[in-house]
Amino acid sequence: MLPLALKEGEWARLTLRVADDLKGAEKDGELRRTQAHPPLQNFPVEDEIRIRFKRAALPLERFEMTDERALRIPVRLARPIEAPSGFAAHWLRTKLDRELLKQGETRLRFWPGG
Repeated sequence: MLPLALKEGEWARLTLRVADDLKGAEKDGELRRTQAHPPLQNFPVEDEIRIRFKRAALPLERFEMTDERALRIPVRLARPIEAPSGFAAHWLRTKLDRELLKQGETRLRFWPGG
């Protein structure tokens, strides 16, 4: 379920389903570079976070971080709500090793905090 709530000192798991025929695409020469793009909302960049895809660690140093602080989302609501019209967000991006990708369900896990 998204958004995924993170609690300090506990692994949070997100199940992903890879539906594409990866072997067929690779055989046909149509397999594109695969990437992970996990977004983080209200994430203090000085905090520690560990990310694992399947059982492989994805060190934070492998990720490119895009800072979109105070990103505003323009909307027209039918009635007023008590919520901010923006949020602080960071997008992480890294290339995934092909041997980690397989068709079916897999897990992406996050460990926030020390």
